Amino acid sequence: GGQAANGYVNQVWHFTPCKSGTISPESGSICQGGFLELTATGGSSYAWLKDNQVINGETGPTYKATGQGTYSVLVKNGACSVEGLNTSEIKLTSAPTGSITPAAATICQGATQTLTASGGTSYEWKRNGTTIPGTSAKISVKDGGTYSVIITNGSCSGPASNTSVITVEPTPAGTITPASAALCNGSAQILTATGGTSYEWQRNGAPMGLTSATIEVMLPGTYSVIVKGGVCSGPAANTAEVVELNTSGIRYEDVSTSINVPVQLSARIAGQTYEWLPFAGLDDPTSGTPIATLQSEILYTVTITSDQGCTIVDTQLVKIVPGTPGEPVTRQIASVPTAFTPNANNMNDRLRPLGRIARLDYFRVYNRWGILVYQTNVVGEGWDGKYKGVLQQPDTYTWILLGRSTDGQPL
Repeated sequence: GGQAANGYVNQVWHFTPCKSGTISPESGSICQGGFLELTATGGSSYAWLKDNQVINGETGPTYKATGQGTYSVLVKNGACSVEGLNTSEIKLTSAPTGSITPAAATICQGATQTLTASGGTSYEWKRNGTTIPGTSAKISVKDGGTYSVIITNGSCSGPASNTSVITVEPTPAGTITPASAALCNGSAQILTATGGTSYEWQRNGAPMGLTSATIEVMLPGTYSVIVKGGVCSGPAANTAEVVELNTSGIRYEDVSTSINVPVQLSARIAGQTYEWLPFAGLDDPTSGTPIATLQSEILYTVTITSDQGCTIVDTQLVKIVPGTPGEPVTRQIASVPTAFTPNANNMNDRLRPLGRIARLDYFRVYNRWGILVYQTNVVGEGWDGKYKGVLQQPDTYTWILLGRSTDGQPL
């Protein structure tokens, strides 16, 4: 410019338009407790505003919005400062709320429990703080522990308002005693179950309507029980077999022998105890297979008590027939019992030849496979039931004898 004739100074002004900028994103939502980063462009520095109020200290190109509102920016370039070309509308979304049902449950070992969460579109399940498989609203669990879930709805997520505590109870383990029993002439038997707080008895698979630990039964059959404890139940480890025994006594076929010739008697069933009466002439009146050596005819009674507690009374007549004293009616001068009980009670413990034996060449015993388990040539000795020092199992064994009687007859 210059000075005019009238004394005025001419000046020329140049105006430079100020540059503006934009904010991105123009809209968005944030979760409770979260933020959304806004970015401005076009300036060298900025002034951020929320709802037309300056946000102190925020002059950078980015801003982390944490609340709902309308965000704008002043774009600065040198001496220029203009409003941004747009604003950003931010909405605040609350974290999803939901719960787990049931909040607590008790299940039996091996069973499962369904847990259901609400309030979201997807879920992250945890057991005792550790993530477990499953992202749906329902999961099936079988292990005890504290279950929690993170609920997601859109871009927001948060924990359920509660946890679910699952308790696993063991299945009751019980037994029935006795495992077998017998009914004798209309008698009753007592069965007892253990392991539970209540019971459901069955006979041959049919409910009996009995719930106590001890019951009285008068019918034969297979008895079982469901053992209940708390919320759980399960079958007892065993059943009880109850049988009905015929305890009517019988008379055995008569046995004949000669004076002083041993003869073996035998009770008809395997019992728990035996009592032969009278005791006269018997080596062991409490054995099921005693040896009788008599001077005269005797009618014996044998009282047999079974393993189940039933009592049976049978009779056995032993006849003495005419003949040489000490010689059996068959003239089989030597005999061997058909059974023995090697239980170390000094009664009927050994299997040995009986009778008038003067010389014994050998007495041999074989098992069912033909293995020689015992032999002797000493009169009076016998097999104690052992082979190579080991007591053998009850079974059928074969014996062979060779020798001579006291009157010189071959045996």
